[in-house]
Amino acid sequence: MKNIQLISASAGSGKTYRLMNEIAARVAGEEGVPHVQPEQIMATTFTNKAAAELRERIRMRLLEEGKTAEAQRIYDGLIGTVNSICSKLLKEYAFEAGLSPAVDVLLEDDAKRIFNMATASAIAVSGKLLEPIARRLSLMGAGSYYAKKDDWRDHVQRIVDLARSNAMDEATLKAAGDASWDSLESLLGQAHTQKMGAGMDMRLAIAVNDAVSAIQDNDEDKTKDTASVLSRLQKAQRTINSFGVHNLSWEDWLGLSGLKTGAKSRDLVEDVKMEASKHIKHPRFRQDMESMIKGVFDCAANALTQYADYKREQGLMDFVDQEALVLNMATHNASFRASMKERVKLLMVDEFQDTSPIQLALFLKLSELAEEVIWVGDQKQSIYGFRGADPVLMDAVAHEVEKGASQASVNNVLKESWRSKRQLVEFCNAIFSPTFHHIDEDKVCLDIPKAHEASAEGGWLESWVLEGRNVGKRNRALVQGVQELLDEKEVQAG
Repeated sequence: MKNIQLISASAGSGKTYRLMNEIAARVAGEEGVPHVQPEQIMATTFTNKAAAELRERIRMRLLEEGKTAEAQRIYDGLIGTVNSICSKLLKEYAFEAGLSPAVDVLLEDDAKRIFNMATASAIAVSGKLLEPIARRLSLMGAGSYYAKKDDWRDHVQRIVDLARSNAMDEATLKAAGDASWDSLESLLGQAHTQKMGAGMDMRLAIAVNDAVSAIQDNDEDKTKDTASVLSRLQKAQRTINSFGVHNLSWEDWLGLSGLKTGAKSRDLVEDVKMEASKHIKHPRFRQDMESMIKGVFDCAANALTQYADYKREQGLMDFVDQEALVLNMATHNASFRASMKERVKLLMVDEFQDTSPIQLALFLKLSELAEEVIWVGDQKQSIYGFRGADPVLMDAVAHEVEKGASQASVNNVLKESWRSKRQLVEFCNAIFSPTFHHIDEDKVCLDIPKAHEASAEGGWLESWVLEGRNVGKRNRALVQGVQELLDEKEVQAG
């Protein structure tokens, strides 16, 4: 990682301007930087719009300097999103990748639809086994908003997403399920035997019946807490008497272990609390946990296989497939590596904090082949965790880059805000500084540059509370607030 220069660029600190200058200076052959031909540039950005803007600003800069030929040849470089660059490379190196140049790439919305179909099919098959367990573990997604409980189907979806962004295959995913259970089991300790579990069931049933009778006979305690506990106990009693203790959910066991009555009834529920608190050692609980963890991973592996089978049968690939194929060539194909080493002299990665693990692996492999590498980003702006981006992973990479970098590269920080008013800058500094305490303050806090001091004065801060009983009403409240803000104040577009 010694050839990687890391630039920390907070929002509004002139990142695009810096990128444009870095590239244009090298293409123009300015003194003090390596000379690079326009077609020897690979620059990845996060959106097509950002790529087009960067390309056009470089071209205009070169035209201003009279570099007409170089300005035209900037279109021959590899400047675009990760996937647009991967698509171009796979067409050019189709033979090395073992592909037909005419392979169709799924649009993101189509890929998501087909992927959801594959996942839904796998869930439907696995659901026959897992849903009864999910009910006992309260993993059926009941409730809404902040009170919504976990849903095992959401876990399947998340695992498949993470598996694909980490280039994990079916076998690796199933092994991950085994490893996940093994690590949890080691933390939980030894479970009781089946015979001891049956004894736990019997003692809990007796304790619940005794507690219900004792509380009903206790005329000295009419508190709301005790009435609430009695209601919970009676509900558990009905389940036990009608269907058996094994039909109590583990959430029921946990609730019974924490009963809080009025002071005059505390002794009456002690046996229930004691027996219920042992649920973590119950062999049936352990079996449910093991079946759920391994079952969710197996379901995810099956979904991964079904999605891959569909694409193979239809001659399709998606964006993650593109990244995986180029990564494979950059790692194992000697012809591709030799070609890229000759072809790419400057590699620039924008928004590195939002790269997925497979993209990060690709950038690291390409960095081995390029002569000069510049990564630009800001961990504070990592917002794509749902796509596999991992800020912790990026922190680790940044640390490794800085260990092997020169002091000049380590201190390469854009810390002046050219976009925002002073009040907003100071507010963000106050919020982010303690939140990102593990990062040097120079990389977190922004200053107002002297040239921008006059225009940066003023500004305002507002705190809004969105009222409304549902999402639609809260969204309308937000729209109304924005409209009123535009009507009342002069708002400058950033």
